[in-house]
Amino acid sequence: MREKHAGLLGRMLRTLRGRHSPPGSPARRVPGRPDTARKLNRALDWRAVQAQLSPVRHKWDLAILCHLDATAGARPIDLLAAINAETAGGPQLSPQVLSGRLRELEHSGHIRHEDLSVMPLLRVFYLQPPGQALISDLLMITSRR
Repeated sequence: MREKHAGLLGRMLRTLRGRHSPPGSPARRVPGRPDTARKLNRALDWRAVQAQLSPVRHKWDLAILCHLDATAGARPIDLLAAINAETAGGPQLSPQVLSGRLRELEHSGHIRHEDLSVMPLLRVFYLQPPGQALISDLLMITSRR
């Protein structure tokens, strides 16, 4: 049966089979990896981590979050200029994409906006506590290297 399933599918099937075998059996052990490391990895709920990192899945979300502050607001035009200045020579953030990403980040609760005037519309965006926590967590992860 192993000859039928080669490559990634075969590895997945063998892994699934190993999970259903009794603890300590040869099919259950991973060569070169202690069981304690496996237990630690299983302590990490990958679905929760993916949900927490969902705001930075889009290409520009992290750049937007990094340019916002909880007290000093930023106008979209200022965000656009700051982000595009840092991508010198690379792909540029368009106003349309920025607008969509701001809407999504606000919908997820990571940022908020205030309208300072209606005519002309002057909108300022601020980082919310979930966005601050995400940036803080990412800083901790990247500083451990």
